[in-house]
Amino acid sequence: MPAIAVQAEPPVEPVPAYQPAPPVEPVPAYQPPQSAPVPETSRAVAPTPDAAAVLPRTPAPGNLYHVGVDYSGDSSLQQARSAVPDAYVRNLPSGSAKVQMGAFSNEAAAQERVQELQQQGIAAQIYQP
Repeated sequence: MPAIAVQAEPPVEPVPAYQPAPPVEPVPAYQPPQSAPVPETSRAVAPTPDAAAVLPRTPAPGNLYHVGVDYSGDSSLQQARSAVPDAYVRNLPSGSAKVQMGAFSNEAAAQERVQELQQQGIAAQIYQP
């Protein structure tokens, strides 16, 4: 029988003994930068204007500034639709009717629409049903 050659295993290196890691210095807690003190003169508060003078008047919830003309038949509706294609007739609780040409949450926007329509020869006005 033929001879089988056996190779010797490589020598095993010894594992070094466990050594703990060196101590870690603690990290200081975050401190936000401190700002310079505010001089007393810059702390004065400017007077605020009257809120009614600055903000446009807005109606109570559910109330809008409506823009329209009195309904006097199909001709008034046709004239309104020449300027505002989706104008429609609105029956009011008083029994009268208006051709509604817009509804706005603030009076200034409604007034602007009235002026645009008046320049086109339409006697629009603001109303609240």
